[in-house]
Amino acid sequence: MNRSQLARLIDTRDSTINRLEAGTISAPRPDKLTRIADYLHLDLADVFAMVGYAVPRQLPACLPYLRAKYPTLPQEAIEEMVSDFKEVAARHGVTLDHPERPDDRAKARSLRPTQEALKDLGKDFA
Repeated sequence: MNRSQLARLIDTRDSTINRLEAGTISAPRPDKLTRIADYLHLDLADVFAMVGYAVPRQLPACLPYLRAKYPTLPQEAIEEMVSDFKEVAARHGVTLDHPERPDDRAKARSLRPTQEALKDLGKDFA
């Protein structure tokens, strides 16, 4: 696959691919890096590490994971899934690594505008 083909596949310009390869983009957009990793079958953590982005060492807790994975589900459905997960885990003697506290829901809802702002901020890089 050449640069032009990759650029078309990830919906960007050839020059962006050239600049990424040359290392002249100081803060490449994470969404572009993700698409590149997907199309080239690269580990996303490795790609992020190559450009100097922090790579999480742990998985997210159940609630934020489900919100990110299923953004179109209503809040009630997400809460039901979390409740079911906790019930199944408890039946098998598993405690959650990151248990959500009752105030986490309110805190997460209050962070949504911040999360949207961060997404918009990512669009400014490239």
